[in-house]
Amino acid sequence: MLLAGVDYEPINSSSAFVRMTSNRSVGSGDEANFGGSNDQFKISDITNLETSLQFERVGTGNVDATIDWEIIEYTGRVGGDNEFIVRHVEDLTFVNGDDIQQSSSVVTNIENDNDVVVFLGGANQTGAPGRTEPCTLAVTSWDSSSQRAFVDKYQESLTSGRGSELQIMVVEFTGKNWKVQRIPEHTFSSRDEESISIPVAISSTSSAFIHPQYRYDAKDGVGSDQNKNLTAKVYLKDVNTIEAKVTGSQAGTQGSGSVAVWLIENTQKHGQKMNVTHYSGFRDRNLSTNPDIFSSSLQSTVNIDTTSIMGESAAREISNSNLSDYNNLQFSIGISSSGQEVVITRGTDINGIDYTFSTVEWPTEYRSRGLSIQSDTQWFYDDFNRANQSITASSDWDENTLYLNDNGVNWFINDGTLGPTGNSQLNGFAFLNTASYQWTNDQLSEVVYSNIKTFDYAGPAVRLNFGPGHESGSGYVLFHDGLVDSGRRIRRMDNGSLASGGSDGNFSIAAGDKVRLEAVGTTISCYVNGNLAVSWTESTYESGSVGVFYRKENTATTRFDNFYAQNIVSGQTGKPFKIS
Repeated sequence: MLLAGVDYEPINSSSAFVRMTSNRSVGSGDEANFGGSNDQFKISDITNLETSLQFERVGTGNVDATIDWEIIEYTGRVGGDNEFIVRHVEDLTFVNGDDIQQSSSVVTNIENDNDVVVFLGGANQTGAPGRTEPCTLAVTSWDSSSQRAFVDKYQESLTSGRGSELQIMVVEFTGKNWKVQRIPEHTFSSRDEESISIPVAISSTSSAFIHPQYRYDAKDGVGSDQNKNLTAKVYLKDVNTIEAKVTGSQAGTQGSGSVAVWLIENTQKHGQKMNVTHYSGFRDRNLSTNPDIFSSSLQSTVNIDTTSIMGESAAREISNSNLSDYNNLQFSIGISSSGQEVVITRGTDINGIDYTFSTVEWPTEYRSRGLSIQSDTQWFYDDFNRANQSITASSDWDENTLYLNDNGVNWFINDGTLGPTGNSQLNGFAFLNTASYQWTNDQLSEVVYSNIKTFDYAGPAVRLNFGPGHESGSGYVLFHDGLVDSGRRIRRMDNGSLASGGSDGNFSIAAGDKVRLEAVGTTISCYVNGNLAVSWTESTYESGSVGVFYRKENTATTRFDNFYAQNIVSGQTGKPFKIS
């Protein structure tokens, strides 16, 4: 038994669910019996996740088997743009092999039926233990009229008496950034790869993942022992299409398989967006390895605390003549502690397999320290990842140049960063167009310093105000120099000139630091990497736009990256997703 607070972080059961990351939701299978399995796992007492977590298996229990699992928890603010709520969890029991449909109890608190996903968490067969039978293969659906989740599985007349237990989680993706689709169940007519159309095209495959489910459909209640072990490879091909391939000796003759796919998309466009990377591979058979354990490198290192596995599926190598499939078509998968690869475990390797999976780096709604951002609050983000170019007046950015010694600041994007060009001493701003963006009095401006040059006084700016021709500027700026302590302070700009005084200084900033300037009431604050560096009470300017400031007295090489601006309101701090 795994204990909350000891073996995994304490969770809130209304915002967290657990699932085994396995293409059949049962683990790797028996790692000793060649070509067969006595071991399938279920999640025991799935309703008790806040206290403990336990896995149970059917079979002899005297052989090794591997399970990978994850807890996915939303820890952001209530009503957040990326919120999901776990509405219901339940363990459904299928009495015998002819019991092919079960429904959950009534779920009473669904707000929008179109936002519901019914996840499978784990499954095991009951009755006489044996090889991994398809009695554990099932598809889920949501019925809006009865407010119940339904589970349909294989009819196993050849081995009646074997029932199964399956765990389901009814999750409602309530945040406005989520879009959910259940792709209509597709029945295969052959062993060839078949296309399934997505009813509403997604915006990008990198912002969506699938939860595929599979079952075998017997024809007239009869299916061959080989055919009932059909399995399917399912993957997101493009924004319009899901591809699926079934394998079995007699697909379409003595029955066939069908696949149901839940498609979950996140539409957040800025900040730490959801990033989904899809993988596929082939593992050849060896006929000698029990278990079969191998790794697959990821395209980039992921944070294992905020990344999960989705979309696990596998199909047998079509050319393989050995049709005693059983557990060698199932695998368990987990991300390594380094975040650089996944480790895949199969009970045996009697068959080669085509496999797929996806890594899901969950989105994080932007959070200001000690503040909560409302979902309808104005915000702006620019990572400057585009071709080298000058910044000119546009719907997003306006450029204002204040002349000193007849030389002005010209803002320029170079190698994905923002900075000025020009000569001699000058003050300059780049600010967001107030015609396109409506900023409240309380606001923030944030940059990441990609490079800091001595005597290049530069930083974020708030409550900026300009004359009709942008000939002068007023507001609050972070006046930071890479060398002189007296330069590290918040200053007030009055009609193009820096006012005397300012906040206390003596705080350091280095290249790579994330620096935020906030204006809340009469308090102007600076945070470095989320930690308060200095606050200043000043009441001259109550409103204005957000942007960045530059004063050059040396080579203009201080540069910014990842500019972020947002309105802020009082509230509670939010936290990102975490994966156990």
